[in-house]
Amino acid sequence: MHGVAVAIPEGLGFNAKGNSDPGVRRMTRLFYDLEFQMQQILEFPKRFSEKEAAAYLSVSLSTIRRWRRRHTGPDVYRFGGVVRYSKDALDAFVTKHTQSAA
Repeated sequence: MHGVAVAIPEGLGFNAKGNSDPGVRRMTRLFYDLEFQMQQILEFPKRFSEKEAAAYLSVSLSTIRRWRRRHTGPDVYRFGGVVRYSKDALDAFVTKHTQSAA
């Protein structure tokens, strides 16, 4: 993982042979696991599959497929036979179809 700096107090951690204390190894692993979990929560994928896009828009998979067939849904990207949606395209679609309560 990258982006995590863990300060280990002097006297803990690595001994002269380079082997670390099992407690420190466990704690370091926990920090890396926590960083990974935070990245999963905070970052959205750059491209969504059909299923992910449907979940993101809170619609069924058949609805998003119908929109794609009729060219009325969000912009779609095709990579070979794989269909992908960008987060920006999904957000733009929501903005375009949001009605204000009057």
